[in-house]
This record gives sequence, C-alpha cells and structure tokens, in this order.
Amino acid sequence: TPAGDIPGEGKTYSLTLTGTLPSAGVEVRANISGANSVTGKVTASGAAVSLVIPANASYSSRTVTFEYNWNGTWTRIGNSRTQQGYSVSNATHNAPTTIPGQGGTYSVTLTGVLPAAGVEVRAQSGGTALVTGKVTASGTAVSLAVPATASYSSRTVVFEYKWEGNWVSIASGVQEIGRAHV
Repeated sequence: TPAGDIPGEGKTYSLTLTGTLPSAGVEVRANISGANSVTGKVTASGAAVSLVIPANASYSSRTVTFEYNWNGTWTRIGNSRTQQGYSVSNATHNAPTTIPGQGGTYSVTLTGVLPAAGVEVRAQSGGTALVTGKVTASGTAVSLAVPATASYSSRTVVFEYKWEGNWVSIASGVQEIGRAHV
C-alpha cells in the first residue's frame, strides 16, 4: 500500500506478493471507486507488477483499494487510500491594488490539480468581463490585458476563475483609476 494519499494526477505503483503462488499467478487490482479497476497479475513470489492509477477526472475525491484474488476471494492489501479530484490549492494575480486608467497586462496563476481542458479566468468589473483567458496547467501564468477605462470614475476590477460553473474571486478587487479631466 502506498504511503499517504494518491495524487490527483495519478501515479504508477508496484505491487509485490511473496509466498508460494500458483503457477498461473495471482490477480491483483487497484479497485477505484467510481471508475474501472486497474488490474495485473503477479506471476512469481517477489516479482512486482505495475499498476497505473489514472488521473482522477472529477471534482470529487475517490477511494483506491489495492487487492489480490486468493482462491476466488478479493483481499484488501493495507488500508484504502484517497485520490483527490480537481482542486485549486492557490490562486494569485500580480495586479497592484491600484492600476492606471489606461489599463495594463497582469498575470493569473492557479496551482492545484486542474482539468485537462483548463480553467477559465477573467478580469471583470460590475459583473461584465473585461478580458478572459484560460489556465491550462498548474503553476503556469496566463496574461490578462485589462483595457483602459472610458469613464471618469474609478472602477473595481476583480480577477476570478471559474470552478464547477461558479466564478471564484482571487483575492480582493483592485481599483482602476478613472480618466483624468483635461
């Protein structure tokens, strides 16, 4: 049994059985809740078989149990492990608390286990998207070019990412200075 939980992006584990095994070998599996089991066969005592646990392509965690089949009965090996689903462990942007009225380009970075399709990000003001983008890999920044404001009033710009259909704010909003009177 692996030490600790299984990473959301998946991992390969070696499974070894020792003892007097049948000449046909012993079936082993990683029984994954909500997904197909990953199977293999140990053919000799002390020989390892690799089981590739795939990425967890959901927003929920799942349980993985390693087992072997002995005389028609599946027997658990050690304790079950958890494999986390998609998650954002950290979300940041590099915009200062006040940005100039002519706008500027700022980056948004998401860290965690992200869906293969990426995660939509945006800068919005008053619920209207000013600019959108997509973070496609954990820890990789995406640039968002916040446009100039046409108003003489300042506006609040909020950087957000879309998670399970909802927009989530990244820190607090920043102020974009309104156009100056000439």
